[in-house]
Amino acid sequence: MKKEKPNYFAVIPAVVRYDKRLSPQAKIIYAEITALINTRGYCFATNGYFAGLFDLNPISISRLISQLARNGCIDIQLERYKERKIILKPLPRGGINKIVKPNKLINKE
Repeated sequence: MKKEKPNYFAVIPAVVRYDKRLSPQAKIIYAEITALINTRGYCFATNGYFAGLFDLNPISISRLISQLARNGCIDIQLERYKERKIILKPLPRGGINKIVKPNKLINKE
């Protein structure tokens, strides 16, 4: 497999960042996927690629990617005898969970 050349930045939208159903590691995997989609419009990195990048085992990566898919962040397309495609799903603008506005996080004394 040809290595993808990642973008210089990754994106974690607020909807993903504050989703309590996602583990912190799943959010980092999501960010890496956003950095890798610039080449083809989808990510074709393997679990082994992510495992090496983040020093995790491929089974853990599989669980994290499944977590992202199960919670509507990504779509996975498997083509027979071809590579897996990970596609970012459109996310709702208002958020999945109730999000605390940043100005409420600041203590005003």
